[in-house]
Amino acid sequence: MREDAEVGLPLLKLTATDRDVGDNGRVQFMLCGQSTNSTASDLVAMAADTGWLTTAASLDYETVHEV
Repeated sequence: MREDAEVGLPLLKLTATDRDVGDNGRVQFMLCGQSTNSTASDLVAMAADTGWLTTAASLDYETVHEV
């Protein structure tokens, strides 16, 4: 991934299914289980309804090189 990648660049699309019908079968995605000092949620965003993981900020190696 290039440092100059634009914010909102799609990185990955997650998919999931539920055998229930209607609202009971709706699947939503979110980022969780991150440590309190992690900046992962500052760098990427998850679209709850579509499952797209995208860049949420500029990827600057000099600022953050490990998450």
